[in-house]
Amino acid sequence: MGRSMFRLHRHCVFCNINKELGFNIVYEDDTLIAFHDRAPAGAMHLLVVPRKHIGSVKELSSQHVELVSSMMDLGKRLLVELGQDPAKARIGFHRPPFTSVRHLHMHFIVTPFKSRFRSLKYQPGRRWYMDAVDLLEVLKAHQK
Repeated sequence: MGRSMFRLHRHCVFCNINKELGFNIVYEDDTLIAFHDRAPAGAMHLLVVPRKHIGSVKELSSQHVELVSSMMDLGKRLLVELGQDPAKARIGFHRPPFTSVRHLHMHFIVTPFKSRFRSLKYQPGRRWYMDAVDLLEVLKAHQK
């Protein structure tokens, strides 16, 4: 399945990612793309993004369990390949209206954080941020 099969949103930066726009891409295939965050919150900060436009976690359903699992697996694998320990990473999503880009993206942030503010911005259990494992549990519960 080629990238052209997905409906791209013309004004969505994550639908139009490329190296010419200054993104440091570390992985891409027809389904996912991963790159370094331009404003890293921690020692390392990767984003894993689906090629298909999904606005946010609010648009996810039980049908997206495989996608979210694939995003998590890819991010953890990339952290290892980049010499980082996934156990030291905070992995998750911001919830609207606290999203900076309206295209689903999973954060992989290796601690320590660069500031106390950044630590709070990516703190699971808050209204604005959800741990990826917690999201997967919610999606799987709706499969039953």
